[in-house]
Amino acid sequence: MLERKRHTKMKPLFRRLLGGVGIAAVLYSCASVGRIEGGPYDETPPRFISGTPAPGALHCNKNKLSIEFDEFIKLDKPNEKIVISPPQVQQPEIKSNGKKVVITLQDTLKANTTYTFDFGDAIQDNNEGNPLENFFYSFSTGDRLDSMAVAGTVLNAANLEPVKGMLVGLHANLADSAFTKLPFERVGRTDSRGRFSIRGVAPGKYRIYALQDADQNFAYSQPTEVIAFNDSIIIPSMEERMRQDTAWIDSLTVDTIVERQYTHYLPDDVLLRAFKELSFSQRFLKAERLTPEKFSLYFTAPADTLPLLKGLNFNEEDAFVIEQPTGRNDTIHYWIKDSLLYKQDSLKMSITYLYTDSLKQLVPRTDTLNVLAKLTYDKLQKQKQEVKEKAQKEREKKKKKLKEGEVEEPEPTEFLAVDVYAPSAIDVYDYLTLSFTEPVASIDTTAFHLKLKVDSLWQDIPFDFMRDSL
Repeated sequence: MLERKRHTKMKPLFRRLLGGVGIAAVLYSCASVGRIEGGPYDETPPRFISGTPAPGALHCNKNKLSIEFDEFIKLDKPNEKIVISPPQVQQPEIKSNGKKVVITLQDTLKANTTYTFDFGDAIQDNNEGNPLENFFYSFSTGDRLDSMAVAGTVLNAANLEPVKGMLVGLHANLADSAFTKLPFERVGRTDSRGRFSIRGVAPGKYRIYALQDADQNFAYSQPTEVIAFNDSIIIPSMEERMRQDTAWIDSLTVDTIVERQYTHYLPDDVLLRAFKELSFSQRFLKAERLTPEKFSLYFTAPADTLPLLKGLNFNEEDAFVIEQPTGRNDTIHYWIKDSLLYKQDSLKMSITYLYTDSLKQLVPRTDTLNVLAKLTYDKLQKQKQEVKEKAQKEREKKKKKLKEGEVEEPEPTEFLAVDVYAPSAIDVYDYLTLSFTEPVASIDTTAFHLKLKVDSLWQDIPFDFMRDSL
């Protein structure tokens, strides 16, 4: 009887516990975030499905292009990576829409022209960012689709490193002026290895150029733009080649090797060296004569030839030693040989030099100069005399202070200032250099000695004196 009563009391308790556990389970299942168990990591890039117009379509006059893929996609830097040929003056509208890429051209389509869209690696899947490499699309507004290609590499001329992101274009106009006046007809862009490929090229003869297009007009219009060119004419061609495709049973076992024929386009090895052209405006800047023995002419840029001087109050023949300190002709120093000539306070002369005119052409121009010495010869001699007198007074003071039995100091000798390049460790083929502050008329070679230590003895060895090219 007692057991039956206890069992009767336990039933409601169990019901309440079971109800509470059930409610808790429901609440937990509603509030907790379930763990998503996915498959293997996606490493496959998007796959092309269809396009409007169709790839390789003829007689197409629509300026809107729509390309569909098998998954959601995104575009990485489309305005930089996507290259359209022929180049567009007005920037096209490029956007991704779900699984599609939509391009709207703002320029009017040209008649009988093949349009190519080189996407590079701009198309990526939306989640993992796997890029679709080397994808391109083309159609034609005429009855023929041009399909030839020209490929090569752009290197920096200074260090032969590859140049990334440089525009490479073709001109059917073979004149050199086309590069500066007309936009490219077909274009490509270099990748991180400096490689480029220009697609959709028609048969014919072309000039090829590379351009770092700062103003985006597809022509060399600014002297600060980096450029490259090839002096050979490009003639696109193609040939049939064979390649071997391998089918595998597993990762170690080969099933079959199949030879397949394909079309290869030439040339594929065009080499362009990029550089920035030296831009200058050649004109005379100033003349300067700081000391009586020397005057200097300064120009804004170097020229291929020295200016022609003609003395108006002196004879200019064999009158100067010419010094070009930088090895270029933008700064020229003229040392006057004749002491009677450099004693003149004023040197009048005519100077004929190359000058850049309004058409950026170098033409000869003649100016008349009156070069005045800032420090005349008489004043210079007076300064030197004052220095000598001051030094003499200092020596006399020292003599008075000398004690008996001490030897009198000899008169100091004034030497021509010289800078000696003779390092302790020197290459056997290097030069020993003596640089003077003024041109040297003559050298007494017997006063110079060059010795070589053989064992423990120093022996004289022969040597030659040579004036440098400056």
